[in-house]
Amino acid sequence: MKYLIKESQLDSYVIKTLDEMFPEDEVNFTNPYTYDDFEEGEDECRLLFYMGDYEGYDSDGVFRWYDECYWNKDTWQGETQSNRSPVVDISEPYNTRLYGMFGDYFKEPFKRWFEERYSVKVKSVTI
Repeated sequence: MKYLIKESQLDSYVIKTLDEMFPEDEVNFTNPYTYDDFEEGEDECRLLFYMGDYEGYDSDGVFRWYDECYWNKDTWQGETQSNRSPVVDISEPYNTRLYGMFGDYFKEPFKRWFEERYSVKVKSVTI
């Protein structure tokens, strides 16, 4: 049996799935604390989104948001990432589930959902 789904219906289903996977009252975010040779403090160029209690580890995150200022533009990798920023990286197992359900199609609705919910810009999504 073959089903025809309109793009707007699929977008709605992606948004509904995101709302169920990441209930608004359960996802919080923080500027992770950074240590380097010269100073320490909150890193304003990235956000870590987590569910439940944050224990201070990056592994606690469900999403990581990186602004352009996060990357070292003196390297080709940093320049490439900077050009793609702001970027949201979706952590395991959420990225596998979303990709398994929707392929790359979930990325555009995810950007709109993320920007609306958290009021930060998103240029690209990585999994």
